[in-house]
Amino acid sequence: MMVHALLLLPRLVVTPPARLVVAPPHRAAVRRFTAPGVQLGEDGGRPARSAEQLLAARSNAQARGGSVQMCSATRDSNLEKLLAAVQRDALLGYPDECVAGIFLLDEGLEGDREVVLAAVQQSGCALEYASAELQADREVVLAAVQQDGFALADASGELQADREVVLAAVQQSGCALEYAVDGPNSPQADREVVLAAVQQDGLALAYASAEMQADREVVLAAVQQDAGDALGSASAELQADREVVMVAVQHNGCALDYASAELQADREVVLAAVQQIGFALAYASAELQANREVVLAAVQQNRDALRYVSAELRADREVMLAAVQQDGLALAYASEELQADREVVLAAVQQIGSALRSASAELQANREVVLAAVQQNGDALRYASAELRADLQVIRR
Repeated sequence: MMVHALLLLPRLVVTPPARLVVAPPHRAAVRRFTAPGVQLGEDGGRPARSAEQLLAARSNAQARGGSVQMCSATRDSNLEKLLAAVQRDALLGYPDECVAGIFLLDEGLEGDREVVLAAVQQSGCALEYASAELQADREVVLAAVQQDGFALADASGELQADREVVLAAVQQSGCALEYAVDGPNSPQADREVVLAAVQQDGLALAYASAEMQADREVVLAAVQQDAGDALGSASAELQADREVVMVAVQHNGCALDYASAELQADREVVLAAVQQIGFALAYASAELQANREVVLAAVQQNRDALRYVSAELRADREVMLAAVQQDGLALAYASEELQADREVVLAAVQQIGSALRSASAELQANREVVLAAVQQNGDALRYASAELRADLQVIRR
């Protein structure tokens, strides 16, 4: 028994003898199967809603003793259609779909080496749809990971342990290191491979061997590249290394979260962290959260750092003036006494009028303060006292 496939129209057709079944037109492919018992589509079978269902239908035909043969499509036309499908879907805006891979299934070409090679060169993710044999083909896999490092996830186990293949993958996407085979001779323990990975994406340190996570040069490279979390994958010894931590917090202050307790209490390290991002104050020791210089540096970078400040410093006039001058909404964190301080409130509403909502009731009824607020933002009038909201002169301003 022979199952014939005919590629002609932008719809999928599956036919037992003398039967035509039409499936949804979301993929440009037509198939005519002549194997009895294959039902897929509107006419008596279930709708073909995905490439996975199509593959299942074809496998079912083969299980019944049939074989699948592409009858009318030449190799060149398959390659042309592959490129056309990728270009068309790119224009239609389907960035999350692996168009080249779905094409392989839709056209029954997942075992065709030349077409699969062309597909993975367009989209490395197409390797997922290739046959097991081609997922173990070194040239095909190399082409895939050079286009998309994460395609390593779909390579054979043997190639996931291949140093050259893994190196190519991590140079494209550092975190592809996750899919390298683990073990004594794993690429995850190969210094050159791991260095390449963390230089591309510091977060790749999470997938390195314990030995590499304790390698000072590797960790330094990771924290210089990463947005902050790489330090969390370093060994405890390196999380307590002052130079490593200093480099990390200078690149992202929130790396302070992963520093040793001793370094979270180190004034110089914490200052570097909060100057990079004020939120890092959350990870400082309680003593430094009450340190005036550290807190000033933090709130000047980001007013929300005030949520981690001691009550004593929220009542510090100099600290709060610095904060509201940087962001008037910081007035919300000030002590009640400072929310009633005319100079502090004026500085806040001049920076952003809506800070008036955090002022004391007395200052919300102060004509000068309210005028300053509405001049900065007319909507601030809603926070003024009822008397001033009715004042035409204030409204006209």
